[in-house]
Amino acid sequence: MLRIYVYRRPNGTCREAAREDLAALLADETAWMWLDFEAPTAEETALLAEPMKLHPLVLETCREPSSSARLQDFDDYLLLTVHEARAPKAAHAELFDTEEMDVVVGPRFLLTYHEEPVDCVRLMRETLLRNGRHFARGPWFLLHDLLDRLVDAYLPVMDAIDDEVEKLEDRVIGKPARADLEAILTLKRSLQRIRRASARHKEILTALYRDDLDIVPEDIQPYFRNVHDHLARVADLAESYRDLLGGVLDAYLSTASNRLNEVMKFLTVIATIMMPMTCIAGVYGMNFDRSAPGNMPELGWPYGYLFALGLMAAVGVALVVYFRVRKWL
Repeated sequence: MLRIYVYRRPNGTCREAAREDLAALLADETAWMWLDFEAPTAEETALLAEPMKLHPLVLETCREPSSSARLQDFDDYLLLTVHEARAPKAAHAELFDTEEMDVVVGPRFLLTYHEEPVDCVRLMRETLLRNGRHFARGPWFLLHDLLDRLVDAYLPVMDAIDDEVEKLEDRVIGKPARADLEAILTLKRSLQRIRRASARHKEILTALYRDDLDIVPEDIQPYFRNVHDHLARVADLAESYRDLLGGVLDAYLSTASNRLNEVMKFLTVIATIMMPMTCIAGVYGMNFDRSAPGNMPELGWPYGYLFALGLMAAVGVALVVYFRVRKWL
């Protein structure tokens, strides 16, 4: 689907235009445009080449998915590949998922290209439909609005991770389960992806607010710096939660190790108590001939069986008492 929004200077209104009007709008110097390609058809994608005459690398970048955010300068326009944070679609998935969006921005137009619906685009579209004057400051301010909303989408994800870390802390201190270890490792992967994504997006915003790119107007650069600062806060939160999660993992491993030690101590005590009983049973289980000289007198004693059982019980009780005196139990 292709949506085209047009604003004509100096005091026009924002309206939606038809695809057939694109060539005329590109030739109109008074028109500012936002073109939103959402899951476009092959025919709609072909508009990038003609009549827009974008570089073939732009078409290739839009068509091919990329896991890395990047910025490319084509002199007359910029190509940005960014990723919006969103809640996972599947249950028990990682708390951080992304949707790729390619953005082309020039002096008179802003173009967004994405295969799936993107929240920051939807919100900006709703804003334009409510108040078309929002377009009056031009495509670069629309780009700022888009990137600002994209960065804000990371905050609910960080809040969800914060809540999950607190729950994990409570569970690990109480009675940790193997599912908690899986949750910890899943969160660590999510935070690592957030740190990597935020670092790459910060590089893009740094290039936009500095004087590295001649095409970027000076009056918009402080706004991009403000978005950069918001993204830096997200990166700081990710680093903080990563440290907290490392402590939770250490607590889990320590608690699991203590539980294992308790189990091993209990089994060792049982084995130690049973060892002398087994020895006694082995001695009296030897097959001696009662009539031969030097036989074991207890073998012919009517109470020998009860004596052996009593001896084993006495040894067991004595060991338990000894362990308690030594505070091993």
